Amino acid sequence: RVILADPPWGGDGEFGDKISRHYPLMKLQDICNMPISQIAADDSVLVMWVTWTHLKSAMQVINAWGFEYCAGFPWIKSTYEPTLDLFGELRFKPTWGLGVWVRGCSEPVLVAKRGKASPPDVSWLGLIGQRMQHSRKPDNLYQYCESMSGPYLELFARRERQGWSAYGNQVKGSIRLPTPREPDSLKAGVLSLPAVVKSESNLPA
Repeated sequence: RVILADPPWGGDGEFGDKISRHYPLMKLQDICNMPISQIAADDSVLVMWVTWTHLKSAMQVINAWGFEYCAGFPWIKSTYEPTLDLFGELRFKPTWGLGVWVRGCSEPVLVAKRGKASPPDVSWLGLIGQRMQHSRKPDNLYQYCESMSGPYLELFARRERQGWSAYGNQVKGSIRLPTPREPDSLKAGVLSLPAVVKSESNLPA
């Protein structure tokens, strides 16, 4: 019931050749055409990473996948792992990123819902986490997702996580998404997945 997505934005050439050296990029229309609406439960949540320059594109993807935008928050990138000092104050140093209008030290996370999906039981303000190797995201976003009822699916995953299903060309146990020629076998309550998934549950996300 929770889908976490980190689409490889930039396939339409807006990033140049820099990002494509790290992983294959996708065109916006190809991302929109992914059959996520077929595998998402009727009441589910989509948590999507996006860059500030792709906010408009992200809204198109959210709508194409059958979700409705409802909220968002930032990930503030720190040069080191944030810590609490002896007085209980949070200590961290924001990264000095690229940018013309403003130096980038954050990435937005968008939250969308489908049907009667419920928000987390606890309040969240945003994320502060250490910036790691290219495109790797902080683990505390998984904690945000897991504060809602599963099962859990990560799209464009780059590593495995216990209790999650994953789709991605860098993950050994990746699920296979249905193609337009296949029947709609992944709707809520149907267990006939087209491939073995990594998580403990075979229910749709």
